[in-house]
Order: sequence, then C-alpha cells, then structure tokens
Amino acid sequence: MIVVQGMTCAIDEDNQGKCAKHRDQQLRLYCSTCKLPICMDGTVKDHKGHDYDLIVDKAEQSSIVLLAKTQKAFQMQQEIMNVITLVKKREEESLPKEAIEAK
Repeated sequence: MIVVQGMTCAIDEDNQGKCAKHRDQQLRLYCSTCKLPICMDGTVKDHKGHDYDLIVDKAEQSSIVLLAKTQKAFQMQQEIMNVITLVKKREEESLPKEAIEAK
C-alpha cells in the first residue's frame, strides 16, 4: 500500500501493475482527483465521480511537462554560469595587478 496526500493507493508491489485491492485488475487509469493510479473497479466505488484518465495518457503529458521544465532548468543554469563568468571577469579587472599575480 502507498499513501499519497492521505489517500491509500492499493498497489500490489509483488505483482507490478496490479491493484492490491482488486487483485485481478490492472492499474490502467490515473485518478486526477486523488493523484493515484487506479483500476477499473476503483472507478465504480472508491473513485466514483472523480476525474480520471488513461495512465498512459497521463504519463505522456507528465513527460512533456518534465521535458519542458528540464530544458528551462538548463537554460537557467547556463544564464547563471554566464553571470558568474562575467562577475569573475569584472572582479579581476577591478583588482590591482599585484592581487591578480598573487592568485
């Protein structure tokens, strides 16, 4: 069992991809309301009235978001490195020659 945000997710860790509560069911859906993987039987009772999608569709959407955030992080890292280089250059320009030679 896994608990996420106070909700219990019945994942059978010995039989990956299967619901521990409904042992014959595959976890094929993602409950957006609870933010948990669920099986078809779970939609009838435990997640009745909740919003859910196919887990493969949700995984694809999450991969796209993750890729965009990763690219943005790399851009920010490059910008930070550029600023650090500029600060070091300006620092060296403002130091007396004796201080630079001592380094």
